[in-house]
Amino acid sequence: MKTQAWENFLNRMLLQDEHDRAAGMPRGQENYCVVLCQLLGQGSVPQLEKFLRQRREAHLFISQPVAYRQGCMLVAMGHDRQVEELLREWQADFADIGGGDLAVAIGGVYSLCDIYKSLREARMAGFFQQVTGKQAFVQNFNRMGLFTSLFRQSSAELAGFCRQTIGPLMEYDKNFNTQLVDTLRALLDEDFNWTRTAARLYVHVNTLRYRYEKIRQILDMDESLAMRADLFAALRAFEVLTELKNRDNVVKMPVGKKGKVEEKYFHADKKAAVSF
Repeated sequence: MKTQAWENFLNRMLLQDEHDRAAGMPRGQENYCVVLCQLLGQGSVPQLEKFLRQRREAHLFISQPVAYRQGCMLVAMGHDRQVEELLREWQADFADIGGGDLAVAIGGVYSLCDIYKSLREARMAGFFQQVTGKQAFVQNFNRMGLFTSLFRQSSAELAGFCRQTIGPLMEYDKNFNTQLVDTLRALLDEDFNWTRTAARLYVHVNTLRYRYEKIRQILDMDESLAMRADLFAALRAFEVLTELKNRDNVVKMPVGKKGKVEEKYFHADKKAAVSF
């Protein structure tokens, strides 16, 4: 598989970090985060790249842009809040010059040797907004509330949480061709307002109440806020994991001297309105 430009860019950064360590160079305290700027609609990637190159000339703590999917990737040094404020300005300025709307996702802050963690988090931040129907946004991974901690888990741990929380309901839908997962999602999104949820699903309120009782039975569900929070988190996590799976080919392979098994992601660009 052909190596993408953004992969070469990050790999060069990692290689330089390894060279500095091997040479005994003094280690600074600088930390880095990955920023993904994705075009919405029919925007021009060359125009976005030119715009970002011009703007970063006054902000040299941000790297030159590198092509990534339907947009550009940047690597910024320093505090993620500072980067977020600056990217909000750039997003508005790009729209003002007719470049179009941008979806911007910012990963967590790490040392160079862990830069790929920031990339993963930036992608998950982008997918999190995308699955909720948001279009133009600036999402900082570190400002996602409980989802920041949840999404720092490995994909396997996240999948395990989803199976434990909503797995029985998904299995029931699969076996009996029902839409109980969609019903639960709509109820949670509408804060359990029966009238709005029924209208959203185009069903009678009595039908909705029947489905809800079935959901309660299958999940052994109580009425506590904690239970609802777990269900909401599991549904969102499952949607984000599904997006990751649709974008990547995941291969488990042994690495290291002891043959430890790790997930390696081999990225494959696919046509989509936004593809983090």
